[in-house]
Amino acid sequence: MINIQDPVVLIALSVTISIFVAGLANIFVTRRYAGLVSNKLGSAKKLQQQLDRLERNVDDLVNEIGEITGVIENFGVPATNLLQSSVEEMILKQTSIEEMIEKIHSSLSNSISDVNVTVSEQITDTQNKIVKNIESKLADNVSANSYNIDKLYSRVESFHRLQGGFNDDTSQYGSLSGWAVYSDSLQLFIEKIGDRETILELGSGVSTFYLAKLIKDRGFGTLISVEHDLDFYNSLKQKLVNLKLDKYCTLLHCPLIDHALDDEVYPWYDIKNVAVLSQRKIDVMFVDGPPGHLRACSRYPALPIMKEFLSNDSLIFLDDAKRSDERKISEKWIKDYKLEAEMTDNSKGLMTLQFSSNQGS
Repeated sequence: MINIQDPVVLIALSVTISIFVAGLANIFVTRRYAGLVSNKLGSAKKLQQQLDRLERNVDDLVNEIGEITGVIENFGVPATNLLQSSVEEMILKQTSIEEMIEKIHSSLSNSISDVNVTVSEQITDTQNKIVKNIESKLADNVSANSYNIDKLYSRVESFHRLQGGFNDDTSQYGSLSGWAVYSDSLQLFIEKIGDRETILELGSGVSTFYLAKLIKDRGFGTLISVEHDLDFYNSLKQKLVNLKLDKYCTLLHCPLIDHALDDEVYPWYDIKNVAVLSQRKIDVMFVDGPPGHLRACSRYPALPIMKEFLSNDSLIFLDDAKRSDERKISEKWIKDYKLEAEMTDNSKGLMTLQFSSNQGS
């Protein structure tokens, strides 16, 4: 039996228990530490291998404690020298374990430091990219705002010229903004009309009042304006009467019907019973309808369907010419009908088209 009152036995047991507890503690601390950093370092496999070696060393210590206990029980206190040798060997192993753990800690600290440096560099790089992106967007916004300011100034200037071209006040006509034709396009349109007599407007609105006023002021010509929406048609008709412009405009209500064209179906004005279109050739066609939201390239049928009513030297104006659909429409018209074209880069864009000199109607 072991004499637990013997100082040597007490020392041996205390040392072995301390080594055992220290080993377990180191395993716990190291495993916890590895768990905290393994996600960042991506080295869990390497750490696990080192921890497995530590656990095997502690298992060896436990086995040796059992052997020492057996020696003490078999030989008693006289086995002091053997006990002392075993204790010293265990102390050396404990020291080796502590050194190994210290190396792991040092390696982890260095790895964390490297990660911190890398993360810091990535943060700095990201910040620089964000700053450059903001600067670029600010520059684009400044450029876009400058462009918009120029266009707005052009619209104001065009509006004043437009107002100055009429004998009476036109403030009651309505706003040349939103869905309506803008003042810069309308003013240019009126300038290019010249002394052409018969004007066809596809899509009525505020522009209808200005064109009717143009016919009134110059004393000759005809305006035919086509509108598909019945409520809007009635409102415009009443306003033309109120403005005393009704006799200078033939306002037509032509609902939209399906029309087959190029193996596609388009909603287009029902003009089959409109006699006024056959009474004279159209000198100017202003295309500002139907609405673009009805379908892609909704205004494409204007030329294929209305071409038979146009004079040989008629002018065709396509509003909203900056929109992608209108660009596609004008490109197809130019190709199919060999048109001469001029694009005006104003607020919405106005495309002016004309049959070439050798192109008939």
